[in-house]
Amino acid sequence: MNGLSCPLERYFGKSDTEEMRLILNSDNINKKLLVVQKILTKHFQALPVKTKIIDIIGYININHGCSIPDLAKKFSMSTSSLEKLFSSYIGISAKNYMKIIRLNKSVRYYKKQSKYYPNLTATGNEAEFYDQSHFIKDFKQISGVTPGQYFRENNFFNIFLISSIEKKTE
Repeated sequence: MNGLSCPLERYFGKSDTEEMRLILNSDNINKKLLVVQKILTKHFQALPVKTKIIDIIGYININHGCSIPDLAKKFSMSTSSLEKLFSSYIGISAKNYMKIIRLNKSVRYYKKQSKYYPNLTATGNEAEFYDQSHFIKDFKQISGVTPGQYFRENNFFNIFLISSIEKKTE
């Protein structure tokens, strides 16, 4: 994410690498999000049971707005130990995982409130982003487009994506 690159095979198996290459070449943000979520879920479910990482992920899923230092303190670890543990079991940093969770929360909120014409500030606040600029920056970093661009598309696939996410989180 900082202009560095590494082979996809380092983090994903051969079948995942092919899926990752397909989404890297896709222009459809929704397809990209679905494939990334599918790959991360598959890797998470395939892990041997590790109570601490499962507890950390559960805590993040409930407390979207927590910080890395607070998370490390809560689980009696250093921030570097937390990041190493998270990266080795999940394949991405805890910070990026939290961004993805908050992004998904913002998409669900926007969809539920779309009939009431919510603004992006309210959507970002509901997803526990620090402010609108962080919401826009993180959204674009993960999805490749701004929240405004994403929500303006509002096509059938967006509805499918949100419905899929809602079913998995209920």
